[in-house]
Amino acid sequence: MSNQFEPRTFLRLHARDPDDDPSPGTARATNYVILQGHVALKGAHAGALLGPLATFIRYWGRPTTTQMLRGSVAFMGWTAAIATIAGVARVWSAEPYAIFDRAYRLNNNLSQNRVDRISLFSAGLGSALGSFFLPGIIPLRTRILGGFATGLAGGVLVHVISASIWAEDEEMTRRVQLERQAFKEKIMALKESKKGEEAKEKKA
Repeated sequence: MSNQFEPRTFLRLHARDPDDDPSPGTARATNYVILQGHVALKGAHAGALLGPLATFIRYWGRPTTTQMLRGSVAFMGWTAAIATIAGVARVWSAEPYAIFDRAYRLNNNLSQNRVDRISLFSAGLGSALGSFFLPGIIPLRTRILGGFATGLAGGVLVHVISASIWAEDEEMTRRVQLERQAFKEKIMALKESKKGEEAKEKKA
């Protein structure tokens, strides 16, 4: 079973080994949600980044603010949906352990977790700012969703720009995780050894 202090994705879920979990069905569902959540968010990231460019080209370089916001939202929605469908098709026949392995890797991908959290935070901030500061002539829904898409893209860019700053901290965190894992494995080995000795004593 997963330790509550292990890294988690933006969904705040832990990857769970279906072969070592009291509820294998729940473990498989959890891993599936982690994986699909990741795929959907990556699709949204791509759409939020490419949407403004696609809208700019579509309107021959002269889109209105409303058109730009709606175009970004539409592109973000479509790419997220396409990515999700592709993800479902890919994992449909995958082995449960393969899905667990991928979910576990996502849990421990510090850079990936950071960009997800930064982008979602900036997306929420973008929605709030858009609803209050964009012109009132633009429909409220467009302001909120457009702000979300803009903030999502902005968060990804912030991550890219600041990636080198976090590299040293990530390396230190990885070392701590490896040391913790080695310690856990050592404890498990000692427990197994003790069980073996107790079994021998009982037989004797």
